Amino acid sequence: MFEGVITGSRLSYVVVPLKDEVTRYITKWTRELGLHDEATKQPGGYLVYFPRGHVLRLSEKELKRYKLNRKPKLVVDMSQMYDPNSPLGKLFLAQNEGERANSWKDLEKQVIQLATARTGPIQVVKVAPPTEREEAA
Repeated sequence: MFEGVITGSRLSYVVVPLKDEVTRYITKWTRELGLHDEATKQPGGYLVYFPRGHVLRLSEKELKRYKLNRKPKLVVDMSQMYDPNSPLGKLFLAQNEGERANSWKDLEKQVIQLATARTGPIQVVKVAPPTEREEAA
């Protein structure tokens, strides 16, 4: 069971844009070739991290469809609001925009750490299609 707990508050999700294109191999069937993998290039899109451990890679269209392109909401435990050492206290007791932005980034880092605690960091890599030798095995 996953036991990541943040005291104070957490974000409901974190969206991280990917810079590069990714190559996806889509399996298609035709009469001439039968089943075969076809390479398609796609924009990297966005990785969306959720605090329960889920990570999704979405395109910009999907991001808008699921309404994840907005600023995420805080999931708040109000008992920690006036504690200057809790993430929520740091956010609400910040004296200027710089401190507020830093505390927001700390919350984002904590959500990403919770989401990748089991799997390690998520990396989008370019995958080559299987060779004939690998398919025969």
